[in-house]
Amino acid sequence: MGTEIYHLRAIRERGEELLEAKERYGMFAEAVDDDLHRRGGPPLPCLMTFTSGRITHTGTLYVGNKAAEGAKRINISDVDELIGPLRTGDIVELVPDGLKSTVREQLCRSCLIRGEAAEAVLEAVRQLDPPLASYIERFEIERVRIARLPRSTREALALEKESVGTALAFAGIDRREMHGWTMPSDDSASFLDGLEQVRLREDAMVMHDMRSVPGFDYIRPVARSAAVFKSGAVTLTLVLANHLAIEEQLGADLLYFNETYQAFTLIQYKAMESGGGSSPVFRLPNERLAEEIGRMRDHLGTLRRCPPNQACEGYRLLENPFFLKLCPRIDFEPADTGLVKGMYLPLDYWDLIEADPRKVGPRGGRLVSFENVGRYFDNTSFIPLVAGGWIGTTAEQSAVLKPIVRQLIEEGRSLTVAVARGGKRPPPDRFALYQTATEAERQQVHVRRG
Repeated sequence: MGTEIYHLRAIRERGEELLEAKERYGMFAEAVDDDLHRRGGPPLPCLMTFTSGRITHTGTLYVGNKAAEGAKRINISDVDELIGPLRTGDIVELVPDGLKSTVREQLCRSCLIRGEAAEAVLEAVRQLDPPLASYIERFEIERVRIARLPRSTREALALEKESVGTALAFAGIDRREMHGWTMPSDDSASFLDGLEQVRLREDAMVMHDMRSVPGFDYIRPVARSAAVFKSGAVTLTLVLANHLAIEEQLGADLLYFNETYQAFTLIQYKAMESGGGSSPVFRLPNERLAEEIGRMRDHLGTLRRCPPNQACEGYRLLENPFFLKLCPRIDFEPADTGLVKGMYLPLDYWDLIEADPRKVGPRGGRLVSFENVGRYFDNTSFIPLVAGGWIGTTAEQSAVLKPIVRQLIEEGRSLTVAVARGGKRPPPDRFALYQTATEAERQQVHVRRG
């Protein structure tokens, strides 16, 4: 890909507005010409001109959604003021003669600088401000390291990131908390290891927060990474257990505990594959999934022997906490905070899908796709159900989850355990969720205004 630098020029009133937003929120957003990569691409170094003719600030740029026709939203965080501003004229003076007019023009507007022009700007900055040049180079070094990871490693990191992002969404915490991910020095590290929350965590506090999880004694010895996120009165504690070597992992699961409603929900991720057309498919039979579902049913029998719920807070639409999420195979995009397009399927519904003769493909094989599955929960419709305690275990069932947790640990699956606690809040407003969802999250969701 080569060196890429974004130059943002916002002077006078607009510059003052952006800097005020940075002071208030720690970041700011701007709509710019759509010459950037797709949403969720790698973060870019951003040089900012808030005073005409001078680069005064740096930041990390994340590409957002389309803002309008021909425009794209950018989100800029980690904004720092340079100790000494760089005169754009000094940069132009140091670039080769053949690139002077190009660089001069680019530094007079907001745009993406790439190719030879970016290399020339970087070399000029290296002479004028070596620490700033090192800052710019770090982005390219990280992109190269991620690109060189084996495909299986990137897929495992993507699934771990997906489980973290899903837990944040359930807890009502902004998924932009995952911004700022940096590649750990150990290429076999987990996704959580690259987050600032992990580097700053207090292990004693994390372990204390997990004591409400049945089977905690089994989790503690195999806990590899942990993080704590906070938003208002809500605290989300995440622990990644059994992060084994990629070739030893059997899959990924998310065990989410909604403390307000004493509800556990367990999601098992399964990757779909290319079906030869435009839509991915999940092929049946799948021997490993059949074994895993068999164990789920055994545990479900134990849960259903619990006393019936007698409290309003314990009411569930269905008292079965097991769900599958089928999603296309995904690559690792650390800057993308969106959730992966996929189908959440209750275990009871999956039983019907497996037995449905209409799932037979043209060559006699059985497969499940977005087109033939019938109904499913997408990200936007599933999140409020978990957040509002409408699904998951009852309090009585939650108390007997210990053997389930133990088995997941013993199987060696990569298990993300999430505990959300805080003041009681009403379930998220559905229309508000729709407004903030990405296109990938709005699969077949129709909201009728009223």
